[in-house]
Amino acid sequence: MFWYDRGLMKTEIISVKVTEPGLIYGATVFTTLRVYQKSFDHLLTERSTYFRRLE
Repeated sequence: MFWYDRGLMKTEIISVKVTEPGLIYGATVFTTLRVYQKSFDHLLTERSTYFRRLE
């Protein structure tokens, strides 16, 4: 699972245009999320807040 183009992707393969700035210039965003008790649904993980911030 990964975040790409403003959405959570659940596939292993994505298509990227050759004109994509992230591909050409390395223009990307790096972020991390602390996961509690190995669960995205744990209250302290605050998954919804994390994904809202990326939009």
